[in-house]
Amino acid sequence: SRVTENVEVYGELRSLAYDTYGFTEKEVQFMRSFSDQEKASLISTAAAVLYTPEGEHFGIVPIEAMSYETPVIAINSGGPKETVQHKETGYLCSTDATEWARYMMELMKDPSMSDVMGKKGRRRVARLFSVEAFQNKFHEAVSTTVYRPPW
Repeated sequence: SRVTENVEVYGELRSLAYDTYGFTEKEVQFMRSFSDQEKASLISTAAAVLYTPEGEHFGIVPIEAMSYETPVIAINSGGPKETVQHKETGYLCSTDATEWARYMMELMKDPSMSDVMGKKGRRRVARLFSVEAFQNKFHEAVSTTVYRPPW
C-alpha cells in the first residue's frame, strides 16, 4: 500500500542522510506532518522545492512553491512540463540524481538565481494558474461554444 511505501521510503531517506552521508538531524530534517502555516514558512524560505513524482498529473505542489516565489526542481514528465519553465521558474530533470544535485548546487551557490526564478514563478502562477486566469479561460471556453441564434 501507499502508506507502507511512505514508511519504507522515510526509513531509507533517514538512513541515507544520517548513516550513509553523515548529516546530523540539525542539518537535515524530515518532517512528516505539519500545519498549513508551517508549510508556508518552509516553502517560502527554501532555496527550492524538489518535486519527484514521475508521470504525475497536474500536481499542485509546483504551483504552491512558485506562488511563494520558490523555484521548483521537478522531474520532466507529467504536470511539471506544463507548470515549470525550465531554467526560468526552476528546472526540469531526468531521473538521474546527479542532474538533480547539479541544479540544487546551482541554486545554493547563487541565491540571486533562486530569487529571480522565484519571482518569475510567482508571475507565471498569477498569469496562468490563478483564480482570475481560470475564470478568464472558462469564460472564453463557454463564450466560444454557446449557441448564438442567427437573428
